[in-house]
Amino acid sequence: MSDLNVRRLTGAFGVAGFVVFLVALPLYFLGTQPAARLEDTVQFSDSLSRASTLILTRTTLADPLIMACLLVFLAGFRHLIRQARPDDEWVSTLVLGAGLVVIALELAGDALGGGAALDTSVKADPSVVRGLWEGSFVFYGAIGLIMSALLLASAGYATLATGVLPKWTGWVAYAAALVNLVAT
Repeated sequence: MSDLNVRRLTGAFGVAGFVVFLVALPLYFLGTQPAARLEDTVQFSDSLSRASTLILTRTTLADPLIMACLLVFLAGFRHLIRQARPDDEWVSTLVLGAGLVVIALELAGDALGGGAALDTSVKADPSVVRGLWEGSFVFYGAIGLIMSALLLASAGYATLATGVLPKWTGWVAYAAALVNLVAT
């Protein structure tokens, strides 16, 4: 495949992932967070049951599509970095590796959250629902934020060092990495 085709495919999947994210954005805010306190397991489970359709749509459809697009984008980005500056292959590998970890963390967290929502479709055990939901927090907390910061910082460095994307995207990546670190 020619570099031009890789560039086009990389851009197309990057844009497609962002479009899916924008379309799915309401799923992250409309009824997806249980209204009850986590400590009250019965009310929490009932609250999660009311939001289960939105949660399942997000965790089993939207997020996997976004992550698939991100994976293709990262593979193409790695290729473009290597073509632009072969001596920076190490950073292209770091970007792809960190991206794979971020994708795995996202999908594992989604699996736990989706499992909690799925458990509410039958006679749910409130403590299991709470446990699954709480288990997903680990992936979205410091672990996920630190790995996202690594991905963003390495992508920002690669962008500025190679020029494969506009320079402003590298600076935005650095700023987003800093925001992730501050949020930990």
